[in-house]
Amino acid sequence: MYINNIPEGVDTRAITRSALNKLSGKQILFNFAKRIGKKGNNISRPILVNLQQICDKFHVLGKAEGNGFDVTNYDFKIEDTLYEKMHSKFLKFVLNVNKHSSNTAVRGELGRFPISAKAWALSIKYWHNIVTKRSPNILLISAMSAEHHSASSWLQGREYVLKMTGFNDIWQNAHHISSNQLYMSLKRRLHDQYMQTWFDTISKHSIHMELKYMKCIYERSPYLSIIKSPNIRSVFTKLRINNSILKSSCRIKIESELICPARDKCATESTKHFLLECSRYATIRNVFHDKLKVLVKNYNYLSITDKRISILDLNVEKLTEKDDIHIQEFQNIVISFVKEIYSLRKSIIN
Repeated sequence: MYINNIPEGVDTRAITRSALNKLSGKQILFNFAKRIGKKGNNISRPILVNLQQICDKFHVLGKAEGNGFDVTNYDFKIEDTLYEKMHSKFLKFVLNVNKHSSNTAVRGELGRFPISAKAWALSIKYWHNIVTKRSPNILLISAMSAEHHSASSWLQGREYVLKMTGFNDIWQNAHHISSNQLYMSLKRRLHDQYMQTWFDTISKHSIHMELKYMKCIYERSPYLSIIKSPNIRSVFTKLRINNSILKSSCRIKIESELICPARDKCATESTKHFLLECSRYATIRNVFHDKLKVLVKNYNYLSITDKRISILDLNVEKLTEKDDIHIQEFQNIVISFVKEIYSLRKSIIN
């Protein structure tokens, strides 16, 4: 829950302890109390409080309204959105891409799932422990029994998740499965549903064109571990998720403004055009191709798609010899090529 309108500059834990004791008339134990949000002039940030006993929470919320305290409940749906935004922001920081990058693409590159999946699974496990009376807390069990006779939004949320994931029978009969089995099965189902949605999304939107060809398994992309330099790794990521300096990465896509700066056959400056077609980088590309012909079987006969995958995914499937030396040499050649043409592109004024 939150305690609002408490002036800044006071000891957070001390003022929280005092407010809770005043409201309840007894000492209430809490795990933490901390200010939420950015500090600013004349702004009193709310204090997020996590109580040790949930029964104390409802007692405090009931007493606060008539005693002049501004105490509000923790809204899971709102906080879920805030935490997802924070999670996405962190993933973009890890990949060194800007805030306008697609959340879908960023999660896919790192093989991450929305944190709401684990949160929902844990909340169902919590509910299951109470309704099956595996929880030692008698007050919680009594509170849950009372909740079943009211239109509880919390219980409705748990019921919705179970039905959405195909576990309708658990809502009616929770005793035929353990809490741990339910937690693992539900989390796996939520992950499976997200992966299905993810692949469906990247197949439909042109902004995810590169990932459509690169990703056939939802996991952290291997190139992230192969490329040691953060800056070069970031270049590969930006080209893969369409968040680079190329014209096709523009947020507002006006066809006349997507033309390659080299005016190369009036082609759109896409990742494919940049890596494999643009005449501006022909000399560098020819040297690169000559080196790859030695390592990659029938390189000249590979499709455009296979060439893109070989470059952006550092894919070694087409190598003639797949020993460590040849793999390392191939990866070094590709990384050097991408680094060189991307640096040249950055020097060009659009």
